[in-house]
Amino acid sequence: MTKSMTRDKGGLLALFACVLIAVSLVAAPVASYANNHQDVRYTRYVGSSATSSYTSRRLKVDASSMYSYNDKSAGSYYAMGVGFASASSTTGHLNTVIDNVLCRKGNAYFIRQNVHELGYGYAALKITPMFTSGSINMLWSADSV
Repeated sequence: MTKSMTRDKGGLLALFACVLIAVSLVAAPVASYANNHQDVRYTRYVGSSATSSYTSRRLKVDASSMYSYNDKSAGSYYAMGVGFASASSTTGHLNTVIDNVLCRKGNAYFIRQNVHELGYGYAALKITPMFTSGSINMLWSADSV
C-alpha cells in the first residue's frame, strides 16, 4: 500500500465522520418536536350523577386531532377537546371545541378541536358518561399520529 492510498483512506474516514456528525446534529432537533401522541389511560368511577370530568392536562404541540379509544368503559361517553393555559390550570376554554364525539365502547375516535391554533399549550378531554354505574376506562392522547 502506498502513502497516497493511506492518506486517501484517512481522508475518507474523516469525511465519513464529518457526515455522520452533521446528520446526527440535523436529526436531533427533529425528534424533540415529535407530537404528543402516546396513549395514556384515564379511569374514573361513574356514580348515579354521571357528571362530566376532565382528563389530565397534556402538552399540545400541533394542530392534529385528539384521540380517544373506548376500550374498557362500562358504556359510551361524549368527549370534546378543551384547551388549557397550563398543566395546572383549572379553567378549561370551551372555545376550542369543534366536535363533541359520542365514543362507543370498542371504538377509537379522532376528536377535532382548535386548542393549538388558538394558542393554548395544554389540552384535555372533557368526558361526559352516558351511563350511571361503572367506570370510564379509556386511552387518549393530546395529539394524533
